[in-house]
Amino acid sequence: MADFPFTDPEKVQFKKPALFIRGTKSHYVSDETLPIIGRFFPKFQLVDVDGGHWVISENPEAFRRGKLLVFFRKEGFANVLQLW
Repeated sequence: MADFPFTDPEKVQFKKPALFIRGTKSHYVSDETLPIIGRFFPKFQLVDVDGGHWVISENPEAFRRGKLLVFFRKEGFANVLQLW
């Protein structure tokens, strides 16, 4: 989150659904950062996956099947599902 290029959530927001997947063994997306994430991404969802910072490499099946595809289905991204 340190490299996030925006500093004012009153000026820049992503108002569509956004999925944040964090590894339970990583400290990069801490509970303390969730309020500011919510200000920039008001429709964000948070999913915890067993793993460290590189969740997609450490637990690819949970990342893909258990979390990412559920979000895509829910939000109507059928064209993306065909790629998986």
